Amino acid sequence: MEKPPQRQHHDPATSSTASTDLPDPATEPDPPITKPQLTKLHTVLNKIGITDRDDYLTLCEYILGYRVDSTKNLAKNEAHTLLDALDTWAKDEKYPIDDRINDILNTAALKQAAQEEPQ
Repeated sequence: MEKPPQRQHHDPATSSTASTDLPDPATEPDPPITKPQLTKLHTVLNKIGITDRDDYLTLCEYILGYRVDSTKNLAKNEAHTLLDALDTWAKDEKYPIDDRINDILNTAALKQAAQEEPQ
């Protein structure tokens, strides 16, 4: 007695009909900062007394770990990281945000001055 043919299961990962044209989410660039995020970021920075462009870019570099040329060029997730850090710092009673920011900006200024010194 002959067995009936077995039904084959469709596995898109191994199927030759699986699309290879779909973008890989791991390599897709993050969406850009949203207008509400940009507004909130500038509002928070102004509220804590950061009005100088170089100062807020220094803070961005400190928080993100790399230099940014403009807050307008940030990705959405970078803006989220910045806003979260600033929010956390604002709530920290042991290390007031004003002191923390002064320390960050002073350290950055000292580092820059040391780099500019003639050897």
